[in-house]
Amino acid sequence: MDDTIPVGQAVEILRKSFVNATVPPTQDASKMNMLGVSWEVIQGFRSLIQDMSIDLLAAAAYRKGPISNIAPDDPAWHTRDICEQLIKPITRCGCSYSELLAGLSSGSDDHQAAPANVFVSHAWDCPFEQVCSALETFFDSEHARSKGLTQGNTFFWFDIFSVRQRNSEEAQVDPKPEGWWMDTFLVAIKVFVITSPAYTNTS
Repeated sequence: MDDTIPVGQAVEILRKSFVNATVPPTQDASKMNMLGVSWEVIQGFRSLIQDMSIDLLAAAAYRKGPISNIAPDDPAWHTRDICEQLIKPITRCGCSYSELLAGLSSGSDDHQAAPANVFVSHAWDCPFEQVCSALETFFDSEHARSKGLTQGNTFFWFDIFSVRQRNSEEAQVDPKPEGWWMDTFLVAIKVFVITSPAYTNTS
């Protein structure tokens, strides 16, 4: 018997959990959302996909060059899959996942989103589990200890959660000037975590 959760069902469950969230107004294109997500949020997605099969038919639409090198029939969840099949459908209201979390926890002590203090650099075609493992290892590093960063007080600026995910047509309407991304991060975030080298899927 197949006990896996359909992707569509998981999306609807998560969307319903945000029904009372305060959705922020249209974002000023000159400003970056600097909200990060907690380790608990990332762990939640890590656990969710253990019981969920990827929609390979939907994946075939974006798992192709030059955008992606992931094999269309690869059943593993990659960071790109998390974004395309979970984050984008959940946040189709127009805001980022971190903004939804902030809107849900407004006035609460249970903060799953807060100003980011760690930036995550990753490869979109990297298996999501590999990214999570690297972040988990980060907490045991000397650097994290010297900064006093723990699983309870770290908020990751992880683009799939922190950026308002849009389709290519929307991105073309609102392009960012050259150097905008890096300048923004250097000013706001001082700790960077590289979760994988340049990743190429050869399967």
